[in-house]
Amino acid sequence: MRWEPADVDQPDYYWQNFNTILRWVRHHHDTLLDDETRLTLARYESLNTDAQKLWIRLSSRRGQQFRVDGLNYSEINLAQAVNTLEGEGWLTVHHAINSPEGVELLKRAELLHVARENGCMLSTSAKKADILEALLALPTPWPVAAQLQWYALTQQANFDRLSLLFFGNAHQDLTEFIKTALGHVRYETYTIRPKSLFSSPEDVANYHAMSTFRQRYSDTEGLPERIHIIRDWYKRAANHQGWKKFRGAYSRLCNKLARDCERADALDDALMIYQQSFRPPARERMARIYRKQGDNKQAYSTLNEMAEEPWNDPEHAIAEQLLSRWFAEPTAQQTEPETHHLSFASRGASIEAESLAHFEQQGWRGAHYENTIPQTLFGIIFWDIVFEDVEGAFVHPFQRGPRDLNSHEFYHRREALIKKRLDEIKHCPDTVTQRITQVIDEKTGLANPFIYWPGVDKGVLLDWWLRLKGQQWAAIFERIARDVHNNRAGFPDLWLYRDKQVMLVEVKGPGDTLRPNQIRWLRALNEVGVNANLALVKLG
Repeated sequence: MRWEPADVDQPDYYWQNFNTILRWVRHHHDTLLDDETRLTLARYESLNTDAQKLWIRLSSRRGQQFRVDGLNYSEINLAQAVNTLEGEGWLTVHHAINSPEGVELLKRAELLHVARENGCMLSTSAKKADILEALLALPTPWPVAAQLQWYALTQQANFDRLSLLFFGNAHQDLTEFIKTALGHVRYETYTIRPKSLFSSPEDVANYHAMSTFRQRYSDTEGLPERIHIIRDWYKRAANHQGWKKFRGAYSRLCNKLARDCERADALDDALMIYQQSFRPPARERMARIYRKQGDNKQAYSTLNEMAEEPWNDPEHAIAEQLLSRWFAEPTAQQTEPETHHLSFASRGASIEAESLAHFEQQGWRGAHYENTIPQTLFGIIFWDIVFEDVEGAFVHPFQRGPRDLNSHEFYHRREALIKKRLDEIKHCPDTVTQRITQVIDEKTGLANPFIYWPGVDKGVLLDWWLRLKGQQWAAIFERIARDVHNNRAGFPDLWLYRDKQVMLVEVKGPGDTLRPNQIRWLRALNEVGVNANLALVKLG
């Protein structure tokens, strides 16, 4: 079906955009709507236009409670809209703050006045958080705290599901339409196949329940309170079996919960939860827990499994490191970078700028590019492959890249295309040069997950494309493509050349150490003949 973001100069643009989402979901995902959601949407469509608009306005704002004196929507007959929504039970009208539910709507001065009227001894300079804490500690029933009209929404979950079905995630919302209409983001014209990540209404309910739980958990302060939630969640394992279908999101949740268990020294709980995860660093954390508990046999077995069948490059590296450290197993010889020891007076400039000036005095030329050169060239040279029509890759109009970009599926689903392009990079440099020029000319400004267009300089990119050999670029790009999430960053800071020589330099100041991905890239670059060095800077 056709879609267009509404003109933001129209006062009801948000209403038009919401109705676009509604039509899209009804057209593409109708079989995924459960009876309750269908009923809610039918009730929404039966509302008068003012009520629809007010509902969307309020449900798009943060929170579920709103002061009346803070609402100013000239395109809405507010009295008529409120009357309709209240009659439907979608909105409750309150005329006083007399319960903890709405107290946070009060401003600091109002809170202080109410607190003092109720016997709270607070100074004039007391912080809002402290005043709230004092008020919330008052015994119930609450006295009338303040005369203030406010609204509370009572219907939201089914509309959240609507957004979930459209975007396929819980972090995008109606603002995507606005950013597109304003031209803040321009998307590539890719083939949209609105196949949902859900296969049934039960899937939608499970994903929504998992998202709601994750948010409630994140909002919970205090480790003891979190551990209580975790144990209650784990006891109800049968109730969230459906969550496991969403392997990536479920694994991220498990890792988060288990890590908090570790912090609380609830190691057995942590192990049980890590065992449900299929995402690093679950197995590494398990090995560390086994080691801490004195179970070296299980720690060794877990590390061996990581080394032999790693989930990604970092996991393989940490497995080899821990096997060597804990069990004295030999590791493969690694190419170590040449190290430059530099010393500068502390003059306020960055150590990268100081190091660049040092190498320029030796005849080198270049700049502090870090990840910019390889990421941008990858995005340009593999542009058509990134936006290839792959099943499940593009499911709605607001995607900067394919859904599987940060998974191993990105490479495997496009392996033949990627290998063909890598062969072109190795053997047909002129073809690739033309491709770089053409893509920049035709695609500048379109969203690409690897490219920050304001920083793109065609001359610099073409220069660096020709300074490294095709075999070297092919090795770099293949490594990125196989594991985008972990290998798109970590490149050396300085990209330098002198005549036909190239040197990449990672700069580290006092107290700064190499991150694992930086170590891996320094080694990988040197292994393919790219001179990648380390500069250790001393100040003073």
